[in-house]
Amino acid sequence: MRYNIIITLFLGILSLFSMASSTAFGKVELTGQDAELCFRCHKGFEDKFKMPYLHTPVKEKKCSGCHDSHTSRFAKLIVKKDSELCLTCHEEQFTKYPRENMHTPVKNGECLVCHDPHGSNNKGGLVRPEKEVCVSCHEDILSEKLTFQHPLFKEGKCSECHLPHASKEKNLLVKDTARLCANCHKTDTPKMKNAHAPFDMKDVPCTPCHSPHAADNKSLINEFSHSAVKMKKCDVCHTVSDKEPVKTKLAGSDLCYSCHTKNQEEFKKGKAHPLVEKGNCSGCHTPHASGLKGLIKGRERIICLDGCHKELVDQREAYKFRHNDKAEKGRCTICHASHSSTEPRLLANNPEAVCRSCHGATIPGMKFGHPSGPGVFDPRDKDKKTIITCITCHDSHGSFYQFHLRLSGAAELCVQCHETGD
Repeated sequence: MRYNIIITLFLGILSLFSMASSTAFGKVELTGQDAELCFRCHKGFEDKFKMPYLHTPVKEKKCSGCHDSHTSRFAKLIVKKDSELCLTCHEEQFTKYPRENMHTPVKNGECLVCHDPHGSNNKGGLVRPEKEVCVSCHEDILSEKLTFQHPLFKEGKCSECHLPHASKEKNLLVKDTARLCANCHKTDTPKMKNAHAPFDMKDVPCTPCHSPHAADNKSLINEFSHSAVKMKKCDVCHTVSDKEPVKTKLAGSDLCYSCHTKNQEEFKKGKAHPLVEKGNCSGCHTPHASGLKGLIKGRERIICLDGCHKELVDQREAYKFRHNDKAEKGRCTICHASHSSTEPRLLANNPEAVCRSCHGATIPGMKFGHPSGPGVFDPRDKDKKTIITCITCHDSHGSFYQFHLRLSGAAELCVQCHETGD
């Protein structure tokens, strides 16, 4: 009897659910109008759907295109994790992106850093106006001199010059700098010719002399200028009266050393940087003007990693523990000498001094540190020439082990020097 009552109640509930699913809640298999059902609880989203720029599933009112109506392993009941969800529709577009220079959020699959998944008042579904989105990560741009601003920079039209996802050009530029600038600044106009006489500016990149964003000088001339450029004495380096005025009087570093003789002598001390050995000063420096001291071509991290040491980028991405990228604004020369050094790995000082300049005498929280420095020799070197330093045990860029240890600190690292008993 009791069993029959339970069965009857179950069938009744099932019948009611079936009626509800076919009347009040519509079909069980949600259609293009499933948003109407979702709005019954998520009333605040109705305003989102009225915004001028809507995500296609939102426009079609297909909430179930991205969300599971019952349960999910992921937050917000999305059907797939993070960028995997976006790629279900945008995979073809993503695979066509050039891999040479990819925007960091794209590389990390962080689409929602820039885009709203539902609706936006901004073109492209951006979470905020274009300039605000870009500056939220690129705060350093605002620290540039703002007395004179490039019109596009002032108006916040970053995408006129930069691609938001990926590019074949550095800094995600739409084109190389010569062709990009020539879109607006025609090189064959009288004004352009007079300003750069006797040089022809066709196919010449502009950024070695001009800031693309803002500067404290008219014509957006970079803050730091080569002395010859500042005095407008182009003939110090170039054969200006010759048929080829751009041609330099000497080649490579021979031209630089004709003035910088003291530097040439200093670079002979210790081990020189490979570019110094090759006489390629322009690998890091611009000969005309720069927004950075020392006429550096760009931010150190970009020049060093993208220019020559790309293998470090791949290694660091594989590491679980990495040295802080933002330490000292990511400047490589905080640890390394830029031209030459008597220390290993072109370190700016001995390894102990370099590490302790930031980390102090010992790591915070440790009462005693492992013996290191002068007089403490690596037992693996029978000639007692190798001193124990921080980098004996730690990798300065990163590693697979906590505290940047080269091997596991449980025992594997220690037994490299300390013999164990049977």
